[in-house]
Amino acid sequence: MKFIAEEKKAGRWVKRSEDQKRQHIELLNEILGREREISQITSSDAQRVKEILLNYPRNRNKIKATRNLSIDEISKLIRNETLTVRTINTYLQTYAGLFSWAKRNRYVAENLFDGATVRENKKNDEGAQRDSFSQAHIDLMLSELVNNERGLLNKDYQKWGPLIGLYTGARLNEICQLEVADIEMTNGIWCFDFNDEGEGKSLKNSASRRVVPIHDRLLKLGILEHSQTVRSRGEARLFPEFQFTSKEGYGRALGRWFNERFLVQLGIKSKDLVFHSFRHTMVTRLLQAGIEDNLVKSIVGHTRQGVTHEHYFKQGYTLAQMQAALRNF
Repeated sequence: MKFIAEEKKAGRWVKRSEDQKRQHIELLNEILGREREISQITSSDAQRVKEILLNYPRNRNKIKATRNLSIDEISKLIRNETLTVRTINTYLQTYAGLFSWAKRNRYVAENLFDGATVRENKKNDEGAQRDSFSQAHIDLMLSELVNNERGLLNKDYQKWGPLIGLYTGARLNEICQLEVADIEMTNGIWCFDFNDEGEGKSLKNSASRRVVPIHDRLLKLGILEHSQTVRSRGEARLFPEFQFTSKEGYGRALGRWFNERFLVQLGIKSKDLVFHSFRHTMVTRLLQAGIEDNLVKSIVGHTRQGVTHEHYFKQGYTLAQMQAALRNF
């Protein structure tokens, strides 16, 4: 498909994104018909796609009751286990991207999926903040991660994985796939190089590819010494015990231990507090400290917004600027 080929050529999709978007487009073909020309799709068709997604079962091909059902049969189901609003919106965003490309290339006159996303039922302001760890949570976790007073840590990754998460705001898999060589000194500053150059390594998008200064606190705790110890054993990866899976990358073991055991044992587990909360915490704290939004995005691997940043500020922020920002955390 031309759309997929062009996105891959431009480097806008990593392998995981490509697989997901192919799945989305496969469902679109199933709903509308594989022989249907994109120019023949109408607003009624787009509405039908959205209605089917709203009633689309989770894990359709893994559940015996839905595995062999047609789209028409799926659309008539009354089920509780349907896609989440967030997942529905990822499908709709893929279709909006497809039609945006088609419009630019004059295959269609308008983007039928523009603005088609489903509005989520937002929590109140107090509830919306529960995705971040409080200072009390951080203090409790740090006490155990650094001192292991309760004996909850049995492996090196159980200490260093969460500590890197706390002081970088990086995604779980970005941390778990780090190699020893990804800890490097650049312009006199020790950094993490988050990249997808290596076996099984992947990133969410091009903005995720970044070099970020290592927080002063991590240096004091001994991350460089730990890295050197791993290197001395002849290991290439910082966490060599992690096994790769196509669905979760290298992050499965750390994610499960942290979410299902560590937080539970500390008595702070809730549905809104998981490993990813480190990311929310970093973003929240830096913004509260007055750090510029696009500088925060550069640190955590989000796409910078605005014409100036997208078209003129190609080199991005310096490591010294990011290091100064991180010292506010």
